[in-house]
This record gives sequence, structure tokens and C-alpha cells, in this order.
Amino acid sequence: MDQGFSIVEEAERITASRGNLNHETPRAIDFKNAEDQARRMLEEFPPGPLSLYREKASFRWQDMKILLDGAENVLLKYKVWKRMESDPLFHRPSRPMTIEEHRDMSTKQFRRFIEYQFTPYFMLRENFPLQLKAYLWLQEALNMYDASLSLRFNVHFGLFSGAILTAGSSRHAQFIDKGMHGESYTIISSASGRIRKYNICSNHENGHTAWHGNGRCDDCDHIPRTLLCCAISISAENMFSAST
Repeated sequence: MDQGFSIVEEAERITASRGNLNHETPRAIDFKNAEDQARRMLEEFPPGPLSLYREKASFRWQDMKILLDGAENVLLKYKVWKRMESDPLFHRPSRPMTIEEHRDMSTKQFRRFIEYQFTPYFMLRENFPLQLKAYLWLQEALNMYDASLSLRFNVHFGLFSGAILTAGSSRHAQFIDKGMHGESYTIISSASGRIRKYNICSNHENGHTAWHGNGRCDDCDHIPRTLLCCAISISAENMFSAST
């Protein structure tokens, strides 16, 4: 069996065992009537200088947007934006923020976004083409709001989860499941001049860490051969190799 699929199957099993699959995910969105739903979400613009020209047009601008972007794309993005619009945490600040304030805000916003459970199950086998598109659409939706938020989304769901999916085994599926449910969060930091270290900062005292690079791991002197190179540390007393 393909290694990636074995991880997916185990992640699905772990997720199903939670018994709370009430997710507002791309999988849960009903795309059967996506075009009609998208038209209802595309509200008319307020009256303005261009109203006269819109009235003279032989087609509705909503139809053109759906034709160019696709109904599923429009539906998913507008669901995300409407949810963010109703949350004060995503409202623009009244003053310019410092770099540290911006980082702190984007971290809080990303955690809140995970709580919304628009979880990108793009790596799952069920309707994979649509899930992959949904992942890209979510990234675009966040990038149009704030590039920093989009970057956190891509590192968390794409880079780290992708590393586990391609280089790990079924016993690492728990980390995908925890990331999907907001029980761990991924950040990038430099472990040394030779190796990149990916820290999964969980809500608990001991986080999970994984390294990759072309040098030797600082902790176990292992020479990495894959993207997920050295180890995932659950606690100081419990460390196992995640390398292949």
C-alpha cells in the first residue's frame, strides 16, 4: 500500500474516533447547487458612478464572476469572508501595528480560523481534485485579506502536513489530526545555520518538533535523507525517529 495513503487512512480513523465530525470544511460544503448558492452570496454593489453602466450591460456581473472563477471557488471564498467579517478579531486596526503586534495578531487570527473548522482535507483520497482546489481557494481567500495569515495557513497545512504525509508513516497520522483540529500549531524557526527546525507549538507544555535539512541533526547526529528528517518530540522522555 502506498505510504501516503496509509497515513491518510489512519488520520481518517483517528478523526472519526473523535465522534465530532461537525466540520464546516470544504468536504462539508454542499457543492451540488454551488452556482445558485454563489449567486445568492454575490450581493449587488451599493449605488455609485458605475451603476448606470451595470444597468446597460447585457449580462449580470455575478454571472461573469462565476464563469471566470467557478461557482465552487466563489462559494467557498465568500463563506470564509462572511465568517471573518462577522468576527471583530479580523477587523482592521485603527492604527498602524508594529511588526511584533502584526505577528501576534496574525497568530491569533490563524488560531481562530482553525476554530472555524474550514479544515483543508486536501490530502484525503475522497474527491482529491476538489479537495486540492479547495486548499488553494482557501489560501487565496486568506491572502486577499492578509499575506501573513495566508503564509501561516500554508506552512501549517501545506508544508508540515505535507512533510508528514510524504515522509512519515501511519504512526505519525496523529500529528495531522491534531493540526486539523487546532490542537497544534506550526511555526518556522532556525535551529542552526545548517538545519531548519519546524516547531509544532501545541497548547501543552511540551511541543512537537521536527527538523529537516542537509546537515546533521543537533540532537541525535542523524543525517537526514527526507523532508521530515529527524524526530518528532512528544516530550523530553519520549522521542522516536521520524526519518526513513
